Amino acid sequence: MQPQEIDQLRRIVLHDKLEKDLELIRQYEEGLAFRHDEVGRSQYEIGRLDERLAS
Repeated sequence: MQPQEIDQLRRIVLHDKLEKDLELIRQYEEGLAFRHDEVGRSQYEIGRLDERLAS
């Protein structure tokens, strides 16, 4: 194999790895945003219950 062919192959492999890593990051960020929303809803509900219990 010529050095240029090796570089091309390495570039393809790295590009594929990058695509997979970016997809994992996207999925992680979506899951994190979902959990953040869930935490916000729980905090809101706890606040409402605390108000009701304090009355």
